[in-house]
Amino acid sequence: MVDAVSNITGDLVGDVATGFVSSTVSRLAGCDLSEPIKCFQGDFTLIVAAVILFVLAFMIFNMLKNLVVNSIAGVAALLIIVYLFNVPIPMNGLVILVTVLGGVGGVGALLIATFFGWL
Repeated sequence: MVDAVSNITGDLVGDVATGFVSSTVSRLAGCDLSEPIKCFQGDFTLIVAAVILFVLAFMIFNMLKNLVVNSIAGVAALLIIVYLFNVPIPMNGLVILVTVLGGVGGVGALLIATFFGWL
């Protein structure tokens, strides 16, 4: 059984993280908080971490935005198909879940399932 995880340089990962946190805290302890930008001047790892977090937040926001738009289009398509074209798709929790998660593609899958009598 492995007790600790090492990185590529052989240092223990917990020690590296602890060292980063302790160096940041010690730098902030002796810093003039009236000018907070100067406290982080020259700290390359903090800048890299901030950029990585910003990129991840942007990617997650884009993914959620696309999911919401696709879900709304799927629900609209399902309602049009059921109530305008009178396709006998039952409105239950599973159908709504497939429509919300799959969007228009989920509605297409429901139409195929209805055609083959699986619903």
